[in-house]
Order: sequence, then structure tokens, then C-alpha cells
Amino acid sequence: VEALMSRLRGGERLSAAMAADPRFPALLVALVQAAELTADLPKALSRYAEHAQRVRDLRDKVLSVAIYPL
Repeated sequence: VEALMSRLRGGERLSAAMAADPRFPALLVALVQAAELTADLPKALSRYAEHAQRVRDLRDKVLSVAIYPL
């Protein structure tokens, strides 16, 4: 968080600051970058959170199905 805040204080856009940290997924960085152009960051973050939840749910289901036969 400190590195991100430092970059933001240095004048970088949020998407550029996030892109410099490999822990941020590329999809999230791309959504933030697009949202910076449309001024719709809250909606973009909400969409990403929903997407991430669906991916986690699907991963859990696939894992359950894969483990069940064992």
C-alpha cells in the first residue's frame, strides 16, 4: 500500500501505479484504466469484485467435483 500511495503522491494515475505492482491482476488494472477515462471507478471496481467472486465460486465447484471421486 505504501508503494502505491507513494506513486499516487508522485502524480501517477491509479492504473499506472497499480500496473507497477505485479500483485494486481491485469484485468483489474485494465478496468481501472478504462474507468479513469470514463470517470466510473466505483462501478468498475464493483464489476471486478463480482467477476472475482464468480471465478472463486467456479474454482470451488470444479475443485469439489474433482475431489469427490477420490
